[in-house]
Order: sequence, then structure tokens, then C-alpha cells
Amino acid sequence: MLTRCCDDPTSDAPWSNSVRTSARIAFQLLLHFRRHMAQPDSLAAKRTLAAPLLTNAPADAVASYFALEHDPKRTRLTVRTNAAGRALAFVAVCQTGLDLFRPLVVLRGDDASVVQEALREALQPRRQYLFNALPSARPDMEAAVDFHGEAIHIIYVLSAADFQPVSLSQDPHGLICYGRLVERRAFGSDNKQIG
Repeated sequence: MLTRCCDDPTSDAPWSNSVRTSARIAFQLLLHFRRHMAQPDSLAAKRTLAAPLLTNAPADAVASYFALEHDPKRTRLTVRTNAAGRALAFVAVCQTGLDLFRPLVVLRGDDASVVQEALREALQPRRQYLFNALPSARPDMEAAVDFHGEAIHIIYVLSAADFQPVSLSQDPHGLICYGRLVERRAFGSDNKQIG
């Protein structure tokens, strides 16, 4: 009976419609998966394309986070590629908690004209944005956007050799205190005290 119902589309068995419905749903799920997961326009695919433009350098930390890791619901990523599919530039427009009305824009690119095209494609005219970009990107940005204020920030990196651990303790009132561990040798003892 099972074989007859599955092989014979005109069968009137009561469960044959449920088999067809299940098959139709499975097919629709497969199409949905192919359409949304394997699309070159998906955010995941764009992030994969943009990743080689970033490094592990501290100067790329903010751009790496917002372009590659930030909440997908709050990130729009525009990637420009060459004919071979290699990314030449990207612009990520992200809604953050920094400013609810001005999205944060991070960008990277190898070719100035491609960066400018990506900026024009990603940004809306007459809207204000916050930018986090390398100083070397300034000429590309000036060609595509109008600046109304800027601040240049310096990134400091702590050398691992200069790192000194911090200890956590409580003062007599129960408040938490942080202090640098200092070795102190008094009277031949090896006691460590908070400095």
C-alpha cells in the first residue's frame, strides 16, 4: 500500500496528501537554505570576502570587530571586488550603542577609487555618520563625504614584557582594591605585598 500511494499520484489514501505536503515543505526548506545561506550577497559571504583586507594589528581591531563580528541585524556591509572575486574595498555601516542616531562606519581598501565608490554606495546622502578609519584613508573619504568635525585618536599597545599583573584584594571596609604585585624581601622572607 505504501509503495502504491507514493508511486501513484492519483491515489486517494488518506496519508498520501501528508506525504506530498511533507515533501513540498522539505523542498521549500532546501530552496530557502540555498537562497539565504549560499548566496554571495549574504552577510557571511561578504564578511569572508572582506576579512583579507584586515590584519591582526591593533589599528585594525575596531574595524575587524565591526566588519566581521558585530551583530548581523545591525550591520550593512558593502564589498567591492575585482573580476577574480578578490575584495578591493569594504565599507561596514553599523548601528551601535555609541550613538543611536549616527551609525559607525569602518572601511578598508587597496584602491582609492574603489573605496570612494564603496562609500558612495554604502552611505545615504545628507545623513550623519561616525567614522573609524586609518589616517591614510582620509583623502578617499574627503572625495566622497563632507567632514564636520573630527578627532584623531592614538592607539597605544602594551608590550608583553612591560606587563605587570594586578592583584585583587579588599580593604578593611570591604571595598575591592586593585594593586600591583610587588616583591618585597624583608628579613629574608619571600612575602609578596600590594604596592
